Amino acid sequence: MSDAATPHEKRAFEEWLKKSEKNQELFESYRNIYNVKLSDRYEFDTLEAFNRFNEVMNRGTVGKSLSAHQKERRNKKYSYRTWWKVAAALLLAFGLSLYLFTSNEFKFNDTSQGVVAGATFYTLPGEQKTFKLPDGSSVRLNADSELFIPEGYGKDFREVQLSGEAFFDIIPSAGISFEVLTSTARIEVLGTSFGVRAWKNREESIVALQSGRVSVRSNSDFIEESTVLEPGEISKIVLNKPPTPAKQVNLDQYIGWKDNRLVFENTPLSDVLVQLELHYNVAISIDDSSSLDEPVTAEYLDESLEEILEYTTITHGVIFEINQP
Repeated sequence: MSDAATPHEKRAFEEWLKKSEKNQELFESYRNIYNVKLSDRYEFDTLEAFNRFNEVMNRGTVGKSLSAHQKERRNKKYSYRTWWKVAAALLLAFGLSLYLFTSNEFKFNDTSQGVVAGATFYTLPGEQKTFKLPDGSSVRLNADSELFIPEGYGKDFREVQLSGEAFFDIIPSAGISFEVLTSTARIEVLGTSFGVRAWKNREESIVALQSGRVSVRSNSDFIEESTVLEPGEISKIVLNKPPTPAKQVNLDQYIGWKDNRLVFENTPLSDVLVQLELHYNVAISIDDSSSLDEPVTAEYLDESLEEILEYTTITHGVIFEINQP
């Protein structure tokens, strides 16, 4: 389809296509259902992808003991659709990156809820919420996150405490700075929009700036170094260490979730699984832990968890098991 296949791959595809009308119908149905576009960010090793596909097909199933993430389908084993494996592997062999647009069961809450000072607000795994702060600023809280608003917020100070992940859209307030405190970092702004990732059980925070300007430093009183971020930059703050220098990145990796997009660029598979677990409220394990450091580059919008894992199984040759947490 993209003329990126070798003559051998083209012949193999043509022979498979000619074997039966069913094969032709499977491939046509795939093309009609899914929106596929070339990626300028992700280059596949076509031979490796094809070999991995053959390994998966020889195993018989993509996942063993793969249970559904919906309550009404709990403990049910997924039986993967052959047409998906065939179509996806063929497209991968041709050097395509897939962008699939289908439905999922993620709870994407677009309504805004007002908050009062002196309280903690949270989201459950598998949901997002937007909160309106007393000063008119807004916070989009990602799955399984907590935001504490101290008593007196907005009078002489504007400070919140975050555990988890959030996107902030802050309104300037008569010279009173806005601060976010995590387990490892202190972020100070006047008026801007930015994302903060401070996952639980991780001794690090990542700040991603969309607009305005922020100053980032450790929350340790013994570390004075700070990093100033410009739009499009990030900084990582590890526990009891100064923030890393500002780095220009594709911000969608860190704030795309607020628009229900999952974007990965050379992201370790271990971090991908954390995001999927939070996003879909499941527990995911794999059969080969040595693959956890392998990089993943992909972009998803409204896919089901099953589709994302099928795709990752073919590209990385691992088997996933899903359970309710």
